Amino acid sequence: MPLSPPVPTLAPTLEQLIPGALLHLPGIGPVREQRLRDAGLDSWAAIQSTASWPLAETLHAPICAVIAQNQHDLECDRLLPLCQTLRPIDHWRILAEHFPRAAWFDIETTGLDRDSAIAMIACYHQGELHYFYEHENLDDFLELLAEIKLLVSFNGASFDVPRVLDYFHIPELPCAHLDLRWLCYHQAHRGGLKAIARTMGIHRPEDIESLAGDDAIRLWKAWRRTSDPAFKTLLTRYCAADVVLLPLVTECALREKEIFLECLAAPDLWSLLPAHAPVPEFHEEYPSAASSLSVTASRRSRLKFFR
Repeated sequence: MPLSPPVPTLAPTLEQLIPGALLHLPGIGPVREQRLRDAGLDSWAAIQSTASWPLAETLHAPICAVIAQNQHDLECDRLLPLCQTLRPIDHWRILAEHFPRAAWFDIETTGLDRDSAIAMIACYHQGELHYFYEHENLDDFLELLAEIKLLVSFNGASFDVPRVLDYFHIPELPCAHLDLRWLCYHQAHRGGLKAIARTMGIHRPEDIESLAGDDAIRLWKAWRRTSDPAFKTLLTRYCAADVVLLPLVTECALREKEIFLECLAAPDLWSLLPAHAPVPEFHEEYPSAASSLSVTASRRSRLKFFR
């Protein structure tokens, strides 16, 4: 049964978040932004109505023109141009305001090469996890995208989104996209999603806690080779777990900005994952994947049967 999306409780108010973004305005960098805020001009409306402009007069008209377009996009609920216009350092404002509407996604590929195909996509949308697999229903992801207003990923701007665009032969996503990596980066959280989650006290289920991206590739190859559904289940749990981490990490990152979301508790989100299925034993040529779940130096050699 779908879980209800979280409802944000924020300070400052939602209406003040996106109009408080200033760094994308013409001629405004960190120093001038601070001058504006020091002068009490910390919102689009304040800049438009001020009688005491602290910067060069030649800047005011072009800045107000951009603000007018931003306000129009905001009033028309056009998130795509807002995401494209605002600087990544201010994307948290959009994510905080539209958190309940966000969909979260991750992909796994068939290999590490640039031309590797998409093996599967997992997407959490409106309280449900959706799964799409190569050779099965991958094209159905486009239908889900048509329902999505805001799509969120981690490092998706560099990896997931280009793969999706290339696979479906489309010039751009039909919805706005935000990369959670940059929200984390600007709050001094560096590294991959799983590492950042661990620093926040968020852990994946025990059976997949130690798995990494190359393991997902091996699981995919094992499933395609053997048709054993246990490999597909473990791959799906792994990919879905990364998707579940996205709203949980977002909630923690926004809390650091004193923006508090009534996010679903972690146990509720983890319960959406497919049930754990033990990976079967193989004959000598294919040692057990179950024995490979601990992160050790020997794990890599034990998992070579996936290749």
